[in-house]
Amino acid sequence: MTYDIQKLTSVADDYCRINHSKVARLLGRGTQGIVFQTVHNTALKIHAREDAYLREIVVYRRLTERKITSIRGFQIPRFLNSDDNLFALEISIVHVPCVLDFGSSHVDEPPEYLGRDEDWLNEKQEEFGDRWEEAQSIISELEYKAGIWLADVNVSNIKFSES
Repeated sequence: MTYDIQKLTSVADDYCRINHSKVARLLGRGTQGIVFQTVHNTALKIHAREDAYLREIVVYRRLTERKITSIRGFQIPRFLNSDDNLFALEISIVHVPCVLDFGSSHVDEPPEYLGRDEDWLNEKQEEFGDRWEEAQSIISELEYKAGIWLADVNVSNIKFSES
């Protein structure tokens, strides 16, 4: 997915102006949009597309309803605020170990395209190495405790401590 970084940066500035904040720095870019740190030490994710924004909002509402802030010791950002018109999501900043980025996730049932076949398992085993078993436990616990199906499983979204 390509998107206009300047446009999303302008949207972030608009969100911050409305919410009496300011963008402090860029935290990262992904396929769904761009993430900034605000002067209030929060993460502000500006989505490029409404569908990804809506999926992620549903996930954060579910996490909030169930009071889930961590899974197996991995922090999960807390929902703080959002703007449905700007596709903006403000969440807490977390540190490793953590689970991030729910823009591709689904609630209550897996998406039709979720192909967790043998090839996928082998690919993830290689990507996570000796931490794959723990990553699988995190994925399973999110499904069981919250009905959240992670579709974008990778080492950038399930981050382990360096040890």
